Amino acid sequence: MKLYSYSHCPFCARVKYVAGKTSLSLLDSAIYYSILRGLYCEPTITWPEQLNQWMHNQALESGVPLVK
Repeated sequence: MKLYSYSHCPFCARVKYVAGKTSLSLLDSAIYYSILRGLYCEPTITWPEQLNQWMHNQALESGVPLVK
């Protein structure tokens, strides 16, 4: 299961708790996206094309725009 979660969201915390108590595999994409989103706006870094594609796809899927 893919989850876009944020630490301040009580509903996300509930889903994480239930997933932890079961055999559901959980991929928390928001953590990776949030970390990279802050770094992504740095103009001196040349990002690999695969990462560029992933970042743009995550922005579209989550509704959280990239910082530029």
